[in-house]
Amino acid sequence: FVDTYRKLTKVPQPAVESIVVKEMLDEILQLMQQHTDRIKSVQFSVDVNPEDLIVNADPKLIEQVIINLVTNSIQAINGQDGAIALKGYENDNRIIIEVEDNGKGIPEKELSEIFIPFFSTKKEGSGIGLSLSKQIMSLHGGTIKVSSVAGKGTSFFLSFKRKS
Repeated sequence: FVDTYRKLTKVPQPAVESIVVKEMLDEILQLMQQHTDRIKSVQFSVDVNPEDLIVNADPKLIEQVIINLVTNSIQAINGQDGAIALKGYENDNRIIIEVEDNGKGIPEKELSEIFIPFFSTKKEGSGIGLSLSKQIMSLHGGTIKVSSVAGKGTSFFLSFKRKS
């Protein structure tokens, strides 16, 4: 518990740099495919529009958030014919990175609790992944939102301010 709590409270200040979103998502996808056995039944896709989309963020921290979201997606798919889409696009003068899956979805009653520290729906879950992700996004002046339909899938949206 103490180690988990320390992780939650010791997020470093972001070392912001310009990141080419497509390159980052492609690298994360390669990394995840190398280190996860359950991925063989999952179809991955990366779609970034425009292809040269750039976000200003700390690459290590944002990669940590996206890897956490992809890991959650893999667990939600749980061996079925799964699909995970990593997307990058602009919307309302913001840059959005989306992680979408066709897993089991999140029940509506849990949607409001998933970002609360130590709340977990998993037996082995610590309940800090999403709250840590929310904290990291907040440090970037951004947000993390979720949309889910039980039995159909989930999308997480990381929203960043555009550089002026």
